[in-house]
Amino acid sequence: MGEKFGKREQDSLEEGLRSGKYSCIKIYLGYIPIYATDSYYSPAYRLAEKYGVPVVFHTGDTLDRDGKVKYSDPMQIDEIAVDHRKITFVIAHCGNPWIDTAAEIAYKNPNVYMDVSAFLIGDLANEPAEKLEEYVTKPVRWIFGYIEDPTKLMFG
Repeated sequence: MGEKFGKREQDSLEEGLRSGKYSCIKIYLGYIPIYATDSYYSPAYRLAEKYGVPVVFHTGDTLDRDGKVKYSDPMQIDEIAVDHRKITFVIAHCGNPWIDTAAEIAYKNPNVYMDVSAFLIGDLANEPAEKLEEYVTKPVRWIFGYIEDPTKLMFG
């Protein structure tokens, strides 16, 4: 994406939504150094509402040395969820490592869900059980207890 979410980008996104080629909009926070609250994304939010598709935010670690994690902190999703209550939002990767923040945002906002994916990457069969317990099982167990609604948590 360039400096501006221009007409060409909007038209392309809308065509993909209209045709059914796209069933959601994913915004790569952290990889693109723009906060979710920036007006840059306003056209995407308008299209998400128009076509009734969710907006998925990459949150947490970027796995890229050039990524800027200050842009991928899930705290900003609260403001977006409050300002756009008709849109469903998904906090991908549960905001890892800001799992507690992401859980609060999903708990507070009826239109926010969380995706449990990529807590760890690589060949997990070769990881010690203690590491899987600490970095996957325990955080997911905590999220379930905190948000009190298992439908708010998706596995992908």
